[in-house]
Amino acid sequence: VQLGALGNFLTLLKAAPAAHRYAFCDQDDVWLPDKLTRAAQLMDCETQERPVLYCARQRIVDAALRQLGLSPPLVRPPSLRNALVQNVATGCTIVMNEAARRAILAAPAPAVTLHDWWAYLVTTAVGGRVLVDPEPVMLYRQHAANVVGAVPSVADRALRALRRGPERFMRLFIAHVEALLRHPDLTPDARRLLLELSSLPQAGCFARLAMLWRSGLYRQGILDQLALYAWVAFWDPSEEERARHG
Repeated sequence: VQLGALGNFLTLLKAAPAAHRYAFCDQDDVWLPDKLTRAAQLMDCETQERPVLYCARQRIVDAALRQLGLSPPLVRPPSLRNALVQNVATGCTIVMNEAARRAILAAPAPAVTLHDWWAYLVTTAVGGRVLVDPEPVMLYRQHAANVVGAVPSVADRALRALRRGPERFMRLFIAHVEALLRHPDLTPDARRLLLELSSLPQAGCFARLAMLWRSGLYRQGILDQLALYAWVAFWDPSEEERARHG
């Protein structure tokens, strides 16, 4: 049975034997020697009862491991308000504790998402901690068969985002909101935020923009943020979407 990236990673995460930490591993990327040590050192400062997710920057390389650049640093902190509109936790760098693993598996992920984005969303929605290592710990290999590739340039990322248009992004956004609302351990703030955002398909353009402003959702960087406002402004929900969320 072919489960896809999401199904494969979450099935393995569920089947993994009990441990203090769990790491996603992509078959075509190269871990630098200190990856797990750096993750352990940062995570050891956190209580085991709280969900903790570690992620890091990557060295972008081609198929022959020739360096192409670095993944961009975060300019704003990780949070649910970022996770709802952007994934900054690249799966091949993720290490999590047992509490985060339980939280990630506690509600079904929408079929249209990826395992790393779901991990980032859930960890922040339940009040967990996301630790972002500014040092690269991976060689992130780019080749013709990448399912998801890296775009080091902020301008290139924003341009690609605008070219994709709002439909795909907004469908994924609403799917994330609906799936998270089924999670049993949301923080009160997360539940309030998600309930408000669930009414987005019923709102007109200006009402959607006002809701976006009030909610404080943000992407990393000014161009990325402008792309977000463009998506929300130009999205035209179908009658079926409006009725389903009415």
